[in-house]
Amino acid sequence: MARNIIVVNATQVVTSEANPNGILSNASGFPVTIDSDKAPYNGDIEYAMKAAKGVYHKKLGENYEDTNPARVMTTVTLEMANGQQILRESIGGFPAEPEEAE
Repeated sequence: MARNIIVVNATQVVTSEANPNGILSNASGFPVTIDSDKAPYNGDIEYAMKAAKGVYHKKLGENYEDTNPARVMTTVTLEMANGQQILRESIGGFPAEPEEAE
């Protein structure tokens, strides 16, 4: 029987007064690991992949709806346990460097 382990991760860069360049962290509840050998998938690789894609797209949708101005960048990835990246999307970017006062 074939097996796949799929990892969905969500990261964020959040700025604050103390950290204006932002700090990278995992979003709450991530990473999520889905093993096709475990219940409820019971060896069904396609079912496990569909479940992983559901987690991925749900989090991505939440990121698009997020209105927190301090959360300047969010990224969601879906990859296989061997590191093969299947899906990745990032919203936003690192904050611009503050200009030097002359």
